Amino acid sequence: MISRTHLQLRRVIAVIALSLAVACGERGVKPAAVADARYVGGAACVSCHAKEAAAWATSQHAGAMKHAADSTVLGNFDNTSFNDGRVTTRFSRRDGRFIVNTEGPDGKLRDYEVKYTFGLYPLQQYLIDIDNGRIQSLTIAWDSREKAAGGQRWFSLYPGEKILPGESIHWTGRDQNWNFMCAECHSTNVKKNFDPAQPRFTTSWGDISVNCEACHGAGSRHVEWAGSKAGRAGRAGEMGLVVEFNERAGVTWPIDSTTGIGVRSSPRHTDKEIETCGLCHARRAQLRDGYVPGQSLGTTDQVALLEPGLFWPDGQMRDEVYNYAPFLQSKMYRKGVTCSDCHDPHTQQLRAPGSQVCLQCHSKEKYAAPSHDHHPAGTARVNCVSCHMPQATYMVIDSRHDHSFRVPRPEQTVQFGVPNTCNQCHREQSAQWAADQVAKWYGHAPEGYQRYAQVLYDSEQHLPGSLARLTGLAGDTLQPAIARATAVSRLAGYQSPSAVSAAEAVLTDRSSLLRAAAVTALENAEPAERVRLLAPRLSDSILAVRIDAARALAAVERQLPDSAKPAFGKALQEYIDVQMFNADRPESWTNLATVYAMRGDRARAADAFGRAIALDSSFVPAWVNLADFLRATGDEAGAGAALRDGIRHSPDNANLHYSLGLTLIRQRQLPGALAELKTAARLAPDDAHIGYVYGVALHDTGKSADGIRQLEAVLKLHPDDPQVLQALAAYAKEAGDMQGSMAYSARLQELSAKGP
Repeated sequence: MISRTHLQLRRVIAVIALSLAVACGERGVKPAAVADARYVGGAACVSCHAKEAAAWATSQHAGAMKHAADSTVLGNFDNTSFNDGRVTTRFSRRDGRFIVNTEGPDGKLRDYEVKYTFGLYPLQQYLIDIDNGRIQSLTIAWDSREKAAGGQRWFSLYPGEKILPGESIHWTGRDQNWNFMCAECHSTNVKKNFDPAQPRFTTSWGDISVNCEACHGAGSRHVEWAGSKAGRAGRAGEMGLVVEFNERAGVTWPIDSTTGIGVRSSPRHTDKEIETCGLCHARRAQLRDGYVPGQSLGTTDQVALLEPGLFWPDGQMRDEVYNYAPFLQSKMYRKGVTCSDCHDPHTQQLRAPGSQVCLQCHSKEKYAAPSHDHHPAGTARVNCVSCHMPQATYMVIDSRHDHSFRVPRPEQTVQFGVPNTCNQCHREQSAQWAADQVAKWYGHAPEGYQRYAQVLYDSEQHLPGSLARLTGLAGDTLQPAIARATAVSRLAGYQSPSAVSAAEAVLTDRSSLLRAAAVTALENAEPAERVRLLAPRLSDSILAVRIDAARALAAVERQLPDSAKPAFGKALQEYIDVQMFNADRPESWTNLATVYAMRGDRARAADAFGRAIALDSSFVPAWVNLADFLRATGDEAGAGAALRDGIRHSPDNANLHYSLGLTLIRQRQLPGALAELKTAARLAPDDAHIGYVYGVALHDTGKSADGIRQLEAVLKLHPDDPQVLQALAAYAKEAGDMQGSMAYSARLQELSAKGP
């Protein structure tokens, strides 16, 4: 399900890519098998793999998507209704079809036929084919839990929200579109097939649900092998498999008598299984069709780093990010655990009930004892999962466990506001109480494996000393690659030799996660430095890294050496192909427009901006970037007109008002500029920079007292902001308030001692 937070945080221009700390690349994937293998459908597997097929039939994968029928629809369509506070939606049957009467894109009620079911438990959604091949997900879902648990009812996925037609998260909007948002992970061998010239989708699949080939890859060569003499003789030859999941073959986990923890009998050198599961269990963006199981996700996808809004500063999941990124942060991942060590890959069920799955590798005597959990034996709700896998609820009723397997850290709740499992049970107590209890048990606050909360929190708050902490984390090989890559990506905000050096140090790292983050960090480096460092990445083995490099080098293309130009041309075309693959989205057209503008192709840039806005006139980045483009071409009046158009479509967006305020200042329309900056500051009270600019503008237009009051208000929310302190020190001195000026200056000196 898409959330409003997700929409506000989506990156537009920057591209994020993630691989793994172990550089698996394509290791374990047989190139010959990939080259000519065809999808044959899961039915071709059953005769030889009846046991696995029977197990799969009981799984959520089997019910990921189905044609709507009496045997698949769980919801009550017997003339029932649901009111979300604004619209009454009715559910009925007609001539064997399932009908929903609800609000359409024009705001009028009409009947729609449910074509497909989506998922099974704890909820089921319904898909409707509305026009031009667009299949949309209804935002009223069926709670399929037992009635005693609150289920067997219709409910809204956005309770209490008034979502209007035209909004992107209205069920007819672009962010409820199955073709883009959902299809790849709920069916097998999906081809998106969007034609922007029509515009129309002709999305196709091999199997409607998540079947054998979704994980094992195209099966034609394996079927041929099974019918050959080699196949009849047993496991001879290559078996025609695209990927063989053999990372657990022959592996044992003997318990170390000292630690009480299992140690893998041989190291895991590949991540074939984790990457394959990660395709659908990661927060990511698809770059193209055709992921081959076992390969690095970066060959087809961008996976989000530990970004604010998606993750808490300590790396715990916050928004709906699934299990891949949390697991990459875990000590278990680092020690060689893989998904099927805990989960049966065909049923998706745990290999043992409850804590028993953990006690496969953790000594019962040491870890299932009051001496470990510090609770009396038999205490309700105290087990491995309740303490080490924090829960969060998504889609209103779907509770999921964080897979980073972390030590409870209630003191970090006190420091950074992150959740902790102690207070998930002890809700009546404070986080400080929990922190005191833990410190009492151990004599100190626990450290745990993940040790980057302070670094990420400080950088999110723009606190002094953040640069040094980020560069330290970037180079700390004992920390998870995804956390290090997050630190590297944030170095893009610092134009300093230490930031460049830290990014350069991981440009050739085994992890494509780190390589991609380094490209992001260096995209604003001095042109000559950018060319020197990023040109080699144009030929990176991972698509996500190559296109990042091409985008970063587009503005300095003329400075590329002749030897790098062929690779640049190829990588740039890949970047363009990625945007055209997602040409149903305004983000992609905005990305294209920006790259065209960098290259001086004004006609194509203007056309691409127009297409982005035509797709969604409320897409703010398109208006802001269009204004920047017009300003760069000398059309300041056009930039202002574009921003006003954007405000008409998104009147409550602070960035539009802020950009218009700056435009009006350049046009010397000061009363209008102050009005826009005031509105921006009101709409974004937590944005220190907007508040700072408004305060300075007030002061510099003769309203010095008002400007000081504005800056003092910003300082209350952001007491360590150096820009605000510097301005207040100068303005207080100017007003004759030497004591105030000295106080602000002293605070500035304290912050300067901590570094940037």
